[in-house]
Amino acid sequence: MASKTNFHTTSIVQLATVSEKYKGWVLQRKPRRNIKYKFSTHYHPFTDELIETLNRDGLPALLDAKYHESLTQELTHWYIPGSFALTPFPKEDIDETDDGPYAIYNWELFFHAPLTVAVHLSKNQRFDQAQKWFHFIFDPTCNEKTIPSPQRFWRFLRFRNETKTEFIQELLTELAKGDDNVLKARMEKSIQAWRDKPFQPHVIARTRYLAYQLNVVMKYLDNLIAWGDNLFRQDTIETLNEATQVYVLAANILGPKPQKIPPRGKRSTKTYKQLKDIGIDAFGNALVDIENDFPFNTSPTSGINVDGGATAAAFGIGRSLYFCIPQNDKLLSYWDTVADRLFKIRHCMNIEGIVRQLPLFDPPIDPGMLVKAVAAGLDIGSIINNINQPLSTVRGPLLLQKALEICSELKSLGASLLTALEKKDAKASRFCASIMN
Repeated sequence: MASKTNFHTTSIVQLATVSEKYKGWVLQRKPRRNIKYKFSTHYHPFTDELIETLNRDGLPALLDAKYHESLTQELTHWYIPGSFALTPFPKEDIDETDDGPYAIYNWELFFHAPLTVAVHLSKNQRFDQAQKWFHFIFDPTCNEKTIPSPQRFWRFLRFRNETKTEFIQELLTELAKGDDNVLKARMEKSIQAWRDKPFQPHVIARTRYLAYQLNVVMKYLDNLIAWGDNLFRQDTIETLNEATQVYVLAANILGPKPQKIPPRGKRSTKTYKQLKDIGIDAFGNALVDIENDFPFNTSPTSGINVDGGATAAAFGIGRSLYFCIPQNDKLLSYWDTVADRLFKIRHCMNIEGIVRQLPLFDPPIDPGMLVKAVAAGLDIGSIINNINQPLSTVRGPLLLQKALEICSELKSLGASLLTALEKKDAKASRFCASIMN
């Protein structure tokens, strides 16, 4: 049926001819509406394959990034869309995009779950096991030459496929310039999400994957530093050597400490009206001119041709954001912590900074104490093995409950023994003695 809103049919309209004398109803064909369809994968295409891999090869194979890359199939393999479909066409893969229907499930399975397990193990002083779980996401010890650095260190597929690092300074500068409309729209969307939910860090991190990467690296460093401190506090030659290796690994991950760059110029104080006239971006910042402390002469000093890009770069030095971006003090503190630990080890100090001379061998165990321990019914082997062990997986409330149950049984046993002694019941006394033994 023809209607005003139906773009796929023809409609009857009244047209005025050139001459006012002739008017009539004619059939006019309106152009059809150009409709494009976007295809999306609203199902997980590899559920069976993932379960099969987990049952056959175990967890490391399930979390392998190379295996995830192999799980892909193009839409055109089994369906060829017409010209009405938007490109690029979707494909069956491990979706880890920002807006994929099943992307959140893949993020939870391949990123958030291993990271949560690793942090939990690290807090319980199981540092070596925590490191194995961290390596499912970030493995700085990887030496694969087929994958360039730093992509080869990331075992999470989304991070491995990201080749362009977007720093916050560059993003905010581009936002203030407004030259890139796509980047500007993405930044404005993330800023609005931050303002709507300022106390939900994952809302902000989803718009900038570098925040997740920094979070993983910082937690990996926390595990290494806690591991090294645990060995350092034991204060023996063997544990100091182990702690040194752990601290050196942390230092290699950090690299040289960032140098504080002096300001390139002075910003003149401006009022809100002046900033508004210049143009305040969505983040509340503005790109202003700065007064250079050192004049830059962009004209060539010789007959040699000067690169135009270098000249343009020199002109760009005179503009900067009005409000600076604060530094990440927590991230910078890792360099100081690792340097402090290595300094103390190299200068024969303990973790408290006290100079001492360690013996070549651990002090011998007193044989008399061993005899007393055996006489008390203690197992020397279990005691030695339990020294410097991780915290127990059993929590305090459960231990308290078990202790109360044992006390109740002991109270009942004591009452039974007292009754047997009062009645001079030899059989009951022997039964109580057997229970106690």
